[in-house]
Amino acid sequence: MEDGLTPVPELTARGRASRARIVQAATKLMLERGVSATSVEDVLEAAGASKGQLYHYFDGKHDLIQAVIEAANASVLAAQEPHLATLDSWDAIEAWCDHIVGLKERNGCSLGCPLGTLTSELAATDEAARALLAQAYDRAGRAAEARTAYADFLAFWKTADRDLPIVIEASKAFARLSS
Repeated sequence: MEDGLTPVPELTARGRASRARIVQAATKLMLERGVSATSVEDVLEAAGASKGQLYHYFDGKHDLIQAVIEAANASVLAAQEPHLATLDSWDAIEAWCDHIVGLKERNGCSLGCPLGTLTSELAATDEAARALLAQAYDRAGRAAEARTAYADFLAFWKTADRDLPIVIEASKAFARLSS
């Protein structure tokens, strides 16, 4: 069975639920506190799991971090893919922006982009995490093909009778939101 990008051995339904509970707890804590400030013990306590369970599913914290990256990528894709695939008009871009703002409001505007948060902490120090994050960004880009659609839209916008400085500022805001 595959869970994101890393092969996972076949698990029973109970095993999948236990593993998912650990990954969910680790993801929440690592995005809130940071990877280095989240201990294995913190994850176990939040997940209501034992060390034996964690080490049954993961070789250690590094393996768990990889699962967190995959979970974050799946979350970003699931939340944005429907919008990114159709960025072909101002209304579509506005709907995408509204969707992102709504997501941020629902979490109290307390968390940034899950992939961006993990990248900022891990990219300079963890080669395996950096490679996995690069794959995640690449996968997100291929899945949505947003850059092409957005570039096409900007080309249209530049030829329209619009205020270009507003478009430039909007494009910077969209780039920040989508990273």
